[in-house]
Amino acid sequence: MASEKTRSREIPTVKRPVAFLFELEASAVDGRNIMYGVCKRLFGERDADFTEDMYKRFCSMQYDEQRVAVILDKIGKKRLSAGKLADEIMDAWEKEISAGRMKRNALLCKIIDDVHKRGGKTGAISSLDRETAVSLMEKAGFDAALTALFPVARDGRDFPTADAWLKLAKSMAVPALGSTALVTSAVAAKAALSAGMHCVAVPDAFTEHHDFSGVDYFFDKLTEGACHEIAASVMQDR
Repeated sequence: MASEKTRSREIPTVKRPVAFLFELEASAVDGRNIMYGVCKRLFGERDADFTEDMYKRFCSMQYDEQRVAVILDKIGKKRLSAGKLADEIMDAWEKEISAGRMKRNALLCKIIDDVHKRGGKTGAISSLDRETAVSLMEKAGFDAALTALFPVARDGRDFPTADAWLKLAKSMAVPALGSTALVTSAVAAKAALSAGMHCVAVPDAFTEHHDFSGVDYFFDKLTEGACHEIAASVMQDR
């Protein structure tokens, strides 16, 4: 008869499910750079000087009437229709995204593949409608069947919110403490941290000045070494 000590060794250790989460438009592709190009063009068509510094100040993936009105006021063009311009910006951005000409983040794919090989899950959050988001994933070379997708309808708030991160994790049956979010902005970082998730920050050229206080890891940019470290951290026993 096996001793208590022997039986205890025979019982496998059950680890809670873990997941690697990311922003589809900001991490998988260069959506923020595409948005800057759209804003630069549409403001320029109205003889409004929309600079890179201005974009960094009001950097967003969602432009509503209120946000555009503030920008127009700052550049002395407050008589222009903020609502019309906001609609044009979002329509033009979605057309650019849907065209599939964006640059794919190959290093992000390495993290996703590594996490899957280690037995973890992956999920993406998006401000696009589901059809457009799925199309974006496929055109950018991501396997939509392997990565959960949670589209969030625009409601005027900065994106993503803590609730959005939590709903993505819940849809994957992964607790917040077992989730690691890759973020590119202070808004995304604060939301993930508020949701009780682990957080890895990798800013881009437009968000490198943001405050990423509180994140578990910070990388100036993704490298092969950073990808391995991130994937390993996702799979740590929480």
